[in-house]
Amino acid sequence: MDTELAKIEKARSGDRAAFDDLVRLYDQKVYNLALRLCNDTDDAFDVAQEAFWRLYRTIGQYEGECSFSSWVYRLTVNAAMDHHRRRKRDRRFRVYDGDAALAQLPDTRYDPVASYNQTALREAIFSALAQLAPDYRTVFVLRELHGRSYAEIAEIVDCEEGTVKSRLFRAREKLRALLTKSGNFPGR
Repeated sequence: MDTELAKIEKARSGDRAAFDDLVRLYDQKVYNLALRLCNDTDDAFDVAQEAFWRLYRTIGQYEGECSFSSWVYRLTVNAAMDHHRRRKRDRRFRVYDGDAALAQLPDTRYDPVASYNQTALREAIFSALAQLAPDYRTVFVLRELHGRSYAEIAEIVDCEEGTVKSRLFRAREKLRALLTKSGNFPGR
């Protein structure tokens, strides 16, 4: 079985099967990131398709200066930002379509009250997240939901680590304020 690095090298050389294997490795991660950034299942699908199309067109340019996953995430973030720009009339990403993402969350049917509370809290968090500016939402999603390091996020969004930290701080503060205002966060 080929390692990821071997698949990348084969795909760079034009091996379509190796590229397809890479898509299978990253398809769920790319879609989940796109869903968090777009807040709509249809838009997320479009962004994921665009990210993989960009990957296909540019994989020959990948030279290993950053991790491959960071490069794929950067393509996805850029595709989401471009998608957002094309939809400027909305001025913000649409409110989070919770059904698709909530279906991926752990099942808590054994306790209906806990299930309701978890669902309500998740919906409140994602609704507040949808109100953040795209730059803040992107760093928050990459750090808190995808576990990326500051350095990786800086590579993905093409800015300094200090800028990432600043945006993340502001995103957390804004989320805290939005959740406190809605009664879903107890405050400090």
